[in-house]
Amino acid sequence: MTEFSGARSLRERVDMVAESLSKTIAITFSENCDAPETQITFRSFAVDVRNRTSALLRSGVAPGDVIGAFMPLTPVSYQTLLAAMVVGTVAPLNYLLEAEALIDLLRQVKASVLLTSATAAEDPTFPGKVAIIRNALPDLKVVVFGDAQIAPGTVELDALMSETGEDWPDGLPNDTCRNMVLMLTGGTTGKPKIVPHTEAMYLALLEAGAHAQGALKGERMLSALPLFHTSGTLNAGLIPLMAGASIFIPSARGYRDPDVAKRFWELVERYRITLGAAVPTALAAIASNPPTGPVSGFKHILTGGAPLPQATAEAIRESTGAFVVNGWGMTETCGFSVLNPVDNPRIETVGVPFDCIQAEVRLPAADGNLTVQAGTDQIGELVVRGATVITHYLDDYPDAFTPDRWLRTGDLARIDANGHLTITGRQKDIIIRGGHNIDPEIIEGPAYRHPAVELAAAVGRPDSYAGEVPILFVQLKPDVRLEESELLEFVRPLIVERAAIPKSVHILGVMPLSGPGKISKLILRREAARQVFQHEADAIAGSGKIAVSVHDDARHGIVAELRGVNEIPESVRKDIDEKLKQYSIAARWAEGVTS
Repeated sequence: MTEFSGARSLRERVDMVAESLSKTIAITFSENCDAPETQITFRSFAVDVRNRTSALLRSGVAPGDVIGAFMPLTPVSYQTLLAAMVVGTVAPLNYLLEAEALIDLLRQVKASVLLTSATAAEDPTFPGKVAIIRNALPDLKVVVFGDAQIAPGTVELDALMSETGEDWPDGLPNDTCRNMVLMLTGGTTGKPKIVPHTEAMYLALLEAGAHAQGALKGERMLSALPLFHTSGTLNAGLIPLMAGASIFIPSARGYRDPDVAKRFWELVERYRITLGAAVPTALAAIASNPPTGPVSGFKHILTGGAPLPQATAEAIRESTGAFVVNGWGMTETCGFSVLNPVDNPRIETVGVPFDCIQAEVRLPAADGNLTVQAGTDQIGELVVRGATVITHYLDDYPDAFTPDRWLRTGDLARIDANGHLTITGRQKDIIIRGGHNIDPEIIEGPAYRHPAVELAAAVGRPDSYAGEVPILFVQLKPDVRLEESELLEFVRPLIVERAAIPKSVHILGVMPLSGPGKISKLILRREAARQVFQHEADAIAGSGKIAVSVHDDARHGIVAELRGVNEIPESVRKDIDEKLKQYSIAARWAEGVTS
């Protein structure tokens, strides 16, 4: 337990940390890796949170309002986010999405308020995007924070911050079981799931997470993850801050600023950083830029969200002496809920559950329900429950829970005799070739062993005979060359299953990533399908006659959309439709012709 474990609310935790560490630096912020830094003490942090809480109420935001939040990294983003959490129910949204998508998300969470920074360093179109949203949602109250010119009709939060911030305002919600945050997850194949986080869940997480992450009083964490994801909001933000650790934000663009990874070890030395956090894609870039001199005082870097290549972890350990600590979590578990011991991690596992979490691996019973507990090292589906695990979604997803109310994660896993959990794949990522399940990891692991490979992802390509066949996409390290045929010959003898040998290798200039920085296998699967269907269309209609695009449909899954460059005879359309039926893929013809 930390000295702050007695806090009965998030407000009380803010007060306790500030009282204990009044003059200690809480946040150091730099606009970029060479910009002057802004430093904020824990006392100033608490005063600012209380001030912003009062200002939100003064702006007309009512306790319990749903607040959509665009939170780029700024010196005051965590303070503003905390204030909004204390007043209402906050939905941090990925502000890098297009305006139309954000409008849909604001409607889905039923937001009555949009709380937004005036600018976003990584998105020059940001102010115009906010204007489009305001026009589309005229009843939405828009509250803006930060130093910039704001549009007429919006409320300037900073102008309402006139109090001293010594006390919390009256009238704030006191129910720790209320929904404090709404996180969105999925949404790549239809409507996203809305994940409610309560204040009680966060109070449990702040204690368990601080100990598991080693993010305790006196530590200094480099924080460059986005606030629209649990990793940025919680694991690299509120968990260390509310345990008395300080955070350093090296760039307003986070890891989207390539200098952060390139100069990571320089920043570690300059700011005496002891801890870090990065998704595996950012970690690969960090490993590709080893330090030029000794690294002192840096203990470990947390990672999760995707398989960790062993070569990446070993490279960092060898060049710095620091551990890479692998873990597992979901938006539904408030981020990390399983983590390796920070002083002795095992690269091949994601570790052991937090004290407040129970985890089991289960198999389906005869009735199909997931009720049979797997044996030691037996692979099944991971299910979890505990103080930081949701008990429901905002919408109804009955299949998301077992009959005895454990959360089904969709991850395939096994637990060894020591209680360590290993994620072996994801059910939806499994490549099914002729009824045989292929774990993408047995392809990706060998690819990562090639010294030229920075990122690797194996996906299934539609096949009319086998259903799917495996293919491999890679991104190379900077300034290296490698032929696709060379890489295929390299991985072939290293892949333990003959059926898993990829049918093709594709070298990409840039691997597609999701908002939090994970490899987007959805985009890769779409591209693999598009190539197949384009080939079939060209074979029937002739090259260049038909343009094929691939979309995801909530009802039908992958859908191929075909559009003729000129009018396509009905007989040709029918031939193509019949051919695509062999892939069990829905196909539709777009009206008109391409320009």
